[in-house]
This record gives sequence, C-alpha cells and structure tokens, in this order.
Amino acid sequence: MAGFAALSVATGAGAFASRRTAYLDRRVVWQYVHRAAALSGVVLLVSHVILLLLDSFANVGVLGALVPFASGYRPWQVTLGLVSMYVIVTLSVTGLLRSKFAASERAAGWWRVIHLGSY
Repeated sequence: MAGFAALSVATGAGAFASRRTAYLDRRVVWQYVHRAAALSGVVLLVSHVILLLLDSFANVGVLGALVPFASGYRPWQVTLGLVSMYVIVTLSVTGLLRSKFAASERAAGWWRVIHLGSY
C-alpha cells in the first residue's frame, strides 16, 4: 500500500512538474518531489517482490514472479502485479535515460509517450 501511495504521489508530482510555469523554483521542487517519491515507490516495489519470493505460504517462486500466469498462488493477481511491475521498470529505465532521449525531438517524443504510461 505504501508503494502504491508513493508511486501515486510520483505521478501527481510529475504532472505538476511538467506544467510550464514562470516560477522555476516551484517546478524544481515538484521535480524533486517526483523523483524522491518515484525512488521510494520503486524501493518499496523491490521490497515487495523480495518478500513475496521469501514467503513460504505463497510460494510464488522466481518463475511465478517473472512469467505471467506461472504462479500457483493467485495467478491473476500476481500477473496484474507483474504487468504493473514491467510498466514501472520501463518508466524507471526511460526516466533514468531521459538525457539520452533529449538528443533529438523524435526521441524526446517517444520518451514522453512512454513516460505517459504511468497514468
């Protein structure tokens, strides 16, 4: 639940940070909140996956944590979480590589499309 809350804050702060404003200091603050919340959410997501793998009751296993519908424990729910995790990983990697995408207008457009996947 805390990871979901942190990623929700990251999404909202990212939306505010992307707005054009005359107040540069406000935009910098929103970008900082966006990055801090996103990092917190990703750390909590990684912790969740690790704890799920260590849970002897669920017994999801590495294959169940990586392949859709491979989990013997609640396959639909685990698959939903897995798809969400893949989206978050994609957003995180593209966020870290933003400066590479900024090299051209076309690449920046693709970055924006991929990053909008967070909504």
